[in-house]
Amino acid sequence: MTLDLLLGRGEPITQVVVVFMASNTRYQQAYQRLVTEFRGDRYGGRPMRLRGIPIRLRDSPIAEARSPAEVDAVWQTFADLLAELKAEGQQVHLSLSGGRRILALLAVSVAMLHFTTSDHAWHIYTSPTLANFMKDGALLHAPPGAEVHLIEVPLMPWAAYFPGLREIAQPGPVGAQLAASLGLPYAFASHFAPAAMTEALALYHRDFRPSKHLRQPH
Repeated sequence: MTLDLLLGRGEPITQVVVVFMASNTRYQQAYQRLVTEFRGDRYGGRPMRLRGIPIRLRDSPIAEARSPAEVDAVWQTFADLLAELKAEGQQVHLSLSGGRRILALLAVSVAMLHFTTSDHAWHIYTSPTLANFMKDGALLHAPPGAEVHLIEVPLMPWAAYFPGLREIAQPGPVGAQLAASLGLPYAFASHFAPAAMTEALALYHRDFRPSKHLRQPH
């Protein structure tokens, strides 16, 4: 429904990317229903490609994001996708409706690091009655006269205003090495990649170079 509403606003969309839990039967079935809408790389008579990205943890499909490692896999999946799309110069419309709440929260976290001022995040308001019919992708299009509203979610694209923040905020050694080389403070996002925290902090302290901002690692 987000796609229909965006097209109705005149947005020039040519590709739809769906990120979903790879081994969750409900999401697999919902995605397969969506595939039938994009036969021949067309949607409603328009040229448009559908691309599915199943979330995996070390090449194994996951059904939920319950453990720190699974949360990290979700975050990294969104990070890789948005980095790829922005490197291609794509404008991104991020739909936060449907699916697990944790996916939307992690997607917003990543979007703040990769979005530019031309990108948008969206939420759909639907009436409770219509929401029941929409469960698990059972209803892909809103019927005429349905109470459906597309609401833009305010989101600050921090990296667009602070160059270098995207790299520093990466969970893992890349952000630690960059912060150390610039003599900047560093905080590790342990809730995204707890297994990499010890290595990242050791690299930061080892490679830290004093600067006008800091004389010692912080």
